[in-house]
Amino acid sequence: MNSLYLLIPLGLIQVAGAIWIFIWAINRGQYEDLDGPGTEFLRDEWDANLPGPTGRATNPPEGD
Repeated sequence: MNSLYLLIPLGLIQVAGAIWIFIWAINRGQYEDLDGPGTEFLRDEWDANLPGPTGRATNPPEGD
């Protein structure tokens, strides 16, 4: 029974901390673009800059 006097306040502090971190992440914009990172690998423009078999990029930057 005595351990509950310690564990209940520690649990409440932990829950309050998790809620504070969640609100902080929302205010910092962590959940603004939920679809972008998930579909990023589907874009064709990324394929042009992937390294080829030689280990160098297949499309060097313009002007070189």
